[in-house]
Amino acid sequence: MEIEKLIVKYLVGCLSKEEDQILRKWLQEDESHQSFFQKINLDKTAVEDYRQYHRFDAKSDEAFRKVWTSLHKGTRRISTQRKIGFFSRRWLKIACALLILLFSVGGGLYFYYEASRITPGESKAILTLEDGSAKQLKKSGQEHWIYIGDTPIAREYDGMIVYHIPETSKVEISQQNTLSVPRGGEFRLTLSDGTRVHLNSLSELKYPVSFKGMNERTVELKGEAFFEIAKDSLHPFKVETQGILIQQFGTAFNVKSRVEGKVEVALVQGSIGIYTQSQKLHKLSPGQLAIWDASTDLLSVENKDLLLNTAWHSNRFIFYDESLGSLMEELALWYNVDVDFLDKSLKELHFTGSLYRYDDIAVILNAIEETVNVDFKISGLRIKIDRKNK
Repeated sequence: MEIEKLIVKYLVGCLSKEEDQILRKWLQEDESHQSFFQKINLDKTAVEDYRQYHRFDAKSDEAFRKVWTSLHKGTRRISTQRKIGFFSRRWLKIACALLILLFSVGGGLYFYYEASRITPGESKAILTLEDGSAKQLKKSGQEHWIYIGDTPIAREYDGMIVYHIPETSKVEISQQNTLSVPRGGEFRLTLSDGTRVHLNSLSELKYPVSFKGMNERTVELKGEAFFEIAKDSLHPFKVETQGILIQQFGTAFNVKSRVEGKVEVALVQGSIGIYTQSQKLHKLSPGQLAIWDASTDLLSVENKDLLLNTAWHSNRFIFYDESLGSLMEELALWYNVDVDFLDKSLKELHFTGSLYRYDDIAVILNAIEETVNVDFKISGLRIKIDRKNK
């Protein structure tokens, strides 16, 4: 906690020579320390931003506001070298005391620093070819071609891959590729028929490099993906997952198959048919959600606002009366963190809200704290959850 006080004192210009040496030593220990310090130092309103994360009594907050406003006015009019001379020693002491209080109570700056080390998911995946060779994929400004032998089969660029097999290619079109997305990742691909697939974190799709000469277009899914199927009435598109088969002729839908024995299919547009393990066909209409239960092989269908099921595809988290346990599972996958409930009963609390998927984790957690009686603590890549004011 001592380093937090030193950073705060540096911000308002009341750092002693000995303290300056300690701070410099800390900065040299790790590049992440330098990155965090630079972010705080360049953004002189960092303290104001921090107020999103912790709330204090009205008097302390008002005092802080007045002092910080004065500091900002001063830094606009005078140079850094003259800052100390501009303020009386009395005001500097008050400023330091208030800022240290603001950043230290509840692990303030420590929370801000730890939260800055957790990043949202990004475009990354592993592509495994038929021969077992694997290629790491990630978003970059460069374009790369993926080959089988000397034949290019797909183009990788801007966090996605697009398959295109030349008509003259001698590549065995029945070869299977597997795209695996880890925790904290997502990836988009366009199959050889033009079908677009958006894979969510901890998901895997197995598919042929080309559907040419096949009577049907079949892929295998583990995890979650949003499909936009290229129309081809003569060659139905099928998704296999956990022993059930989803068939359509040109449509958009989301499949969630994370939990063993449970599959959710949300039909956004078009028509769809689902074959359960008993080969019974269930037809869905747009705006319907189907949930399959492996223990009974039954499929329940309901009309529903599918925004809750497909929001991730549009870069948002949308929760409606969602249990905190389920909500944190989603965040853990996307931000690639571990979650500990120090009080297990907190998993049953519920949250409703819409959150931007690429926000800093601190913003997300603060939004939850505003409406749910919990307190978050971050240590490395682990989030601990306890009851507030315990």
